[in-house]
Amino acid sequence: LEARMRQVFALAGLWRECDVNMMQLSQIPGGQCLGHHFDRRDKWQEGIASVAWSETAGQEDSRGDEWTLGMQCGPSNNVQRQVQLPMPAGAAYILSKRAQGRTAWCSRHKVAHESCACCWQHGVWNEKTALTRQSITMRVYDEEWGREASSPGPG
Repeated sequence: LEARMRQVFALAGLWRECDVNMMQLSQIPGGQCLGHHFDRRDKWQEGIASVAWSETAGQEDSRGDEWTLGMQCGPSNNVQRQVQLPMPAGAAYILSKRAQGRTAWCSRHKVAHESCACCWQHGVWNEKTALTRQSITMRVYDEEWGREASSPGPG
């Protein structure tokens, strides 16, 4: 799956210098959403790729029903820009740079889930269908994240 995603997103240079080391399987029931959020901004390396479909065939598409990828720039109490992208079942997408909200691209170097006005948050809306949205998300965990400089133990 990683090799296929690399091929599909070759022009974007997805994971050119690293290997995917995390794969997440998710389900969002019909009529629900996963609101706007940052994935931990300082924990993941460049590029998050997802592909999603419905648990069963839809009435018009064997891959299932359409869902919505929501993108929001700025904190919830001061949204600067907002985009709602209808996505057909089976669609794949990547988030990178400011769209991913990584600390490395943030002009204020925000970490964790801190908000800023320059980076985008993402969310998934599955409210127009009764079908559960299923997805696989691949990303690269920063293996150095959370490691503090070694300090000598008590004497």
